[in-house]
Amino acid sequence: YKGLERMHELDDTYGLSIREGSAVIAHTRFPTGSHPKAIRAHPFSFGNVGIVHNGDVTSYRANLAACEAMLAEIYSRYGRNGVEQFMANLRKSWVGNDSEVIAGMMYAMLKVGLVSEPGLSVPSIMNTLVPPFDNSLTRLLRGSDERARLDALALKYHGVALDGPVSSIAVITYEDDVHFLAFRDRNTFRPLQIVFDHESGVAYAASELRQIVA
Repeated sequence: YKGLERMHELDDTYGLSIREGSAVIAHTRFPTGSHPKAIRAHPFSFGNVGIVHNGDVTSYRANLAACEAMLAEIYSRYGRNGVEQFMANLRKSWVGNDSEVIAGMMYAMLKVGLVSEPGLSVPSIMNTLVPPFDNSLTRLLRGSDERARLDALALKYHGVALDGPVSSIAVITYEDDVHFLAFRDRNTFRPLQIVFDHESGVAYAASELRQIVA
C-alpha cells in the first residue's frame, strides 16, 4: 500500500487498521533523495520480500547489475527463451530506488544457490548483503567450514554487498514461515533499534527509538 497521504487517509482508503498479519513494515516519511511520488514510496516489494530502509545505498549501481544478472539466471533456469525481452521489461519496472534493489537481491538469492544447490538460507543472505570485514574473516581458521562458506558467498555474489549508510527492515515469507529481519551497514552509520516485548511476544524494530515508543 503506497501513498503520500496522512496515515488516517490511507487507513480510510485501504482499511489498514482492520487487517491482520504476522508482521508489518511501514515508512512514515517522504524520500529525500528525489521528488516524492507514490510509486517511490516505501515499502518496496519483490516477490516474497518486502522492505523499508533509511539511508543511502552508495553501491546501488553495482547492486542493480548483480541483481539483474541473478534474475536473468533465474529466468533462464526455467527453460524460457526471451531473456533479453524479460530484462527490458524488468528495467522498466525498476523505480530506481535503492530499497527496491535490496528487495530484488534478497528475492534473487532465495532462488539462486551456489552451483546447483537450492537458494540461500536467510542467514547466508545476511552474510552476503552485510559481509564481515576482512580482518574479522581472517580470524576464522583457514580451511574451516565457516570461512570456506563465507569465501564462497563472497566469490559467487560479488557486487551484492551493501555499501553506504543503510538501516533496513524486511519481511520475507519463506518456507511456510514469516521472517522479520532488521539489519544495517557494517560501519553502523545508521541507527537501528530493536525491542522485544516479552509480555506480548512482539518484536519491534525501527531506525529511531521514538517510533517504537510511539
